Amino acid sequence: MDLNSDPQRLHLTNTVGTRRIIELADAGARKPMLHHVSTIGVAGRRPVGRIYEQDLDDSYGFTTRYEESKYLAEVAVREWSARTGRPAVVHRPSVLVTDQRPHPHLPTHPLLTGLQLTRKLVNTLAMTGESRERLVVRVPGDPQALVNMLQVEEAARLMVEVAAQPPTSRVDTYHIVHPRDVRMAVLADVFEELFEDILPITWRFVPSAPQQPAPWESLVYQTMSTFLPFVSYRRRFDDLGLRRLGLTGDFTPPVDRDYLMRTFGSEQYTLSA
Repeated sequence: MDLNSDPQRLHLTNTVGTRRIIELADAGARKPMLHHVSTIGVAGRRPVGRIYEQDLDDSYGFTTRYEESKYLAEVAVREWSARTGRPAVVHRPSVLVTDQRPHPHLPTHPLLTGLQLTRKLVNTLAMTGESRERLVVRVPGDPQALVNMLQVEEAARLMVEVAAQPPTSRVDTYHIVHPRDVRMAVLADVFEELFEDILPITWRFVPSAPQQPAPWESLVYQTMSTFLPFVSYRRRFDDLGLRRLGLTGDFTPPVDRDYLMRTFGSEQYTLSA
């Protein structure tokens, strides 16, 4: 899904769709509780600090329209719980990843979307006759910026475990996140290695976009505009709910350089297509 696609489509899918589920819950004679899958993206453009599970605040604005639509959906769930007095559980998964081969009948995950965009960018640069000498791209961002990525099978396991627990309040919210974040510098190193044989690129982090970008840098900024804000976020997502249940810790497989290379490995045969 394009995180900045047609706002009406995103609103219909995420916000209106959630309201329809709420109407269904209201119509049932058995008065079921509600489980809602949200996203850590409801934090919006908040760039730093620890984000707690009870936080739901639109004062920072949103990085993408997708985030805003999911924020409005979560607001609707909380309003429903306050109106009916019935419990709800909100699951906020982080960026979901997998090292399994992409399946044509399943949605792609965000990292493969980023890979596809980068491949398109690299192929465009190669076709325009850019030198095969190493290109340096100045990326406005922070190499110590953090992104939380969790294996999709781990996210599913955690949400099932959480769903089995009795509610402890009107609205229980859980950050379904990995206990260890990934630094942007690691992602940059992985992407450099993936495309080394096609068009060698060094991603150099700089505090702000250069006033006079090179032609290839302008193309990067245009192609990757949706993702660039995330390259500066140093925030962490508190996982107190999972820790209280004993559901997080060192037993969680790491999302590290090796895992990320496996994640992209199933697509490497198409990198030079």
